[in-house]
Amino acid sequence: MKLKIKCSELLKQLNICQRIASSSISPILGNVKIRAFENEIELTASDLEIYYKSNISAEVETEGAVCVPVKNITEIINTIPGDEILDISINDDFLMEVKFSKGKSKRESVYTIFGNNPEDFPSLPDEEQGTYRELSLSVFQDMLNKTSYAMSTDEAKRELCGLLIQSDGHMLNVVATDGRRLGNSFIETSFDKCEDIIIPAKVIGEIKKMEGDNFHIFISKQNIIFKIDNVSLMSRLIEGKYPDYKAVIPDTKCCTIKADRKELLALIRGIMPIAKEVSFTVKCVFEKDSLTMTALSSKIGKGKRIIDIENDGDDITIAFNARYLQDCINSIDTEFVIIEPTSTVKATKILPYGIDNHINICMPVRTG
Repeated sequence: MKLKIKCSELLKQLNICQRIASSSISPILGNVKIRAFENEIELTASDLEIYYKSNISAEVETEGAVCVPVKNITEIINTIPGDEILDISINDDFLMEVKFSKGKSKRESVYTIFGNNPEDFPSLPDEEQGTYRELSLSVFQDMLNKTSYAMSTDEAKRELCGLLIQSDGHMLNVVATDGRRLGNSFIETSFDKCEDIIIPAKVIGEIKKMEGDNFHIFISKQNIIFKIDNVSLMSRLIEGKYPDYKAVIPDTKCCTIKADRKELLALIRGIMPIAKEVSFTVKCVFEKDSLTMTALSSKIGKGKRIIDIENDGDDITIAFNARYLQDCINSIDTEFVIIEPTSTVKATKILPYGIDNHINICMPVRTG
């Protein structure tokens, strides 16, 4: 195998492959598979749950394939100036040689990297026949950003370690919850009807970083495939039934509170140094025109911060986890935030002001 390729273009895709690869499962999965053919190279990485494939334009002199440790090659390529043209070759023993010339003298720099047989790399699952659904990447990423913060990290509740996607053919609905907070975003769209599916968190993280114009989604019973231009990201879906999240969303409220988003976030940041010492517990006193947030630690002391608010109901005191409250508010991009408590012990809605397609839920903390 022999080819030439621009350093920056190769590095961009290697960085993604490194995030996908997982040598803890099998040594070969710590590799990226590189295949050169016609006028491009194909990079493949996998952890057996997620498969990533990308095609990059290259000047291919001799076709071939190799597996190389993705961490090693990424670290090496990262040291080379992005505008350099790399001369890459592989011999019969899968030894990769990377050359480039730098400076006025054009002295040649050379790296040799031990590679592996590409036949040892697991093959990608066959793509099932079906229809690819088209969707705006920026719209989908916005929905993920508004909800993914609430995904669980508790593997004992595997179905919560991902994002629920629902579509009835008219409304696309995205939900995440860990039982203590919930994010829900929905839009009207012509996205085809599909059964409820749960997408793993690792895949969500990669989609949020993607760039491109032509975004398509293919859904089968076990897998989901995302295609953007010359990139394919395939993942197994999480098995299991997602809990009835709608039962958590309250349909009543005791008052409506309006607060400036930036002031609210500053309030939480100001009280966090003490709150983090007491499991992030803060007491929020909502009065007619003010919110007083306090945290009390036997090791550090006490902190109190106050901001102006508008409250159309009676005074109410609720204890929250400051981090969870912060996550909910960070998912909102409007100038003002609406807070709708139900009671001191039941779910509280946190909403963007003037927008009705984004809901956050934060559960109160029970204190002694």
